[in-house]
Parts: sequence; structure tokens; C-alpha cells
Amino acid sequence: MRWVRHAYKIHAPRTRCLRDGELSVKQVAARLGVDPGAVYYWLAHGLTPGRKDPSGRWCIPWTPETQADYRRQITGSAHLKPSTPLMPAGDAV
Repeated sequence: MRWVRHAYKIHAPRTRCLRDGELSVKQVAARLGVDPGAVYYWLAHGLTPGRKDPSGRWCIPWTPETQADYRRQITGSAHLKPSTPLMPAGDAV
């Protein structure tokens, strides 16, 4: 069915991440001060945890463990320089 949407340029319905405690790629990128493209890259290559919802959008569990995974990706990257300081791990969702 996705190909029909693609062929006729019909956007998928907007959905939110279905489970509590999950964030979208855009939300995670904003919290970390990085470009969403970096988050998509990590997810696509299995470097950080996340799942796709039924519409194909990424949903990222935002727990202390996953936050640490994302922060490790940033600190281990020679290319990324966060635009804002990283939020402390204990920040509420």
C-alpha cells in the first residue's frame, strides 16, 4: 500500500509514537542539539535503539539507557558538535 501513497504523493497520516516514554526523531534531535539526519543514520544502522510505528515513523524509547546510547554516539563522533548543551539524563520526557 505504501507504493500507492508514494506514486500519488499522498502523505501518511500523522501519528504519534504509540507508547508512553517514546519520542520522535525530531524531538530526540532537539534534545541532543544535533541534526535529525544524524539520528536517522544511527537508527538505520542499528547504532541506537528505536522502532518503527505502523506508519513507518521511528519511535525512540527515551530511558536513561537509551539517552546514554545517544550521548555516546555524539561524544564518539568527530563530525558532530551539538548546537546546544546536552540535557542532563534525568530530564523529564
